[in-house]
Amino acid sequence: MSQILLIYIFVAFSLSHSYHGCLNVHNVIIMLNFSLYLFFQRFWPAEIRSRINKTYTYFAGGLGVTAAAAYTASRSESFLRFMITRPLMSGIVFLVGTIGSAMMCYGIPYKPETIPVKIASYALFTGIMGATLAPIAFMGGPLVARAALYTAGVVGGLSATAACAPSQKYLSMSGPLSLGLGVVFVASIGGLFATPGTALFSGLHAIYMYGGLVLF
Repeated sequence: MSQILLIYIFVAFSLSHSYHGCLNVHNVIIMLNFSLYLFFQRFWPAEIRSRINKTYTYFAGGLGVTAAAAYTASRSESFLRFMITRPLMSGIVFLVGTIGSAMMCYGIPYKPETIPVKIASYALFTGIMGATLAPIAFMGGPLVARAALYTAGVVGGLSATAACAPSQKYLSMSGPLSLGLGVVFVASIGGLFATPGTALFSGLHAIYMYGGLVLF
C-alpha cells in the first residue's frame, strides 16, 4: 500500500509542477517501474533479492563513474580538440577501448579473489563510456536532460520488466534482440563512411535511428 500511495503522490506532484506534458508521462512511468520493483521484491527469495540489489548497486556506481569521466573529459581542451579535429580516429579509438574493456570485464570470473580486478575493469569500461559522452555536454542542458530522462524511462522499464518477469520467458527474447542490435550496430558504423545527403546515408540513418527506437 505504501508504494501505491507513493505513486499517487508523485503523479499529483508531476501534474501540478511539471511544465511539459511529456515529462509528466515519463516521470509517472519511471515511478511506476520503481514501485513495481519494490512491490515484487518482497516475494523473492533472499538470494535472488541480494543478487538484484548488488546488480543495481554496481549499475549505480557505473553511472557515477560515467558522469565523473564525462565531466572531466569535457573540461579538457586537448581531449575535445582531438575529438573535434579527428572524429574518425577518435571513434575508432573509443570503439576499440569500449569493446576491449567490456570483454576484459566479462572475461574475469566473479570470485572473491578477483572481485577487485573485475570492479577495476568495470570502472575502466564505464570511464571510457563517459569520455565518449563528453561532447554531448555542448548540446545544451535542456536537450541533454530530456534525453537522459527518456533513456531512464525506457531502460528503467526494461530493467523492471526483466526483474519481475517469471522464469526465463523474458530472457528468451535475447536472440532476436541481439540480432536486431547487430543490424543497428552495423548501420551506425556504416553511417561513418557513407556520404551525407545520399540515399545510402539516409537509409542507414533511418535504420539505426528508428531501429534502435523499436528495439528499446
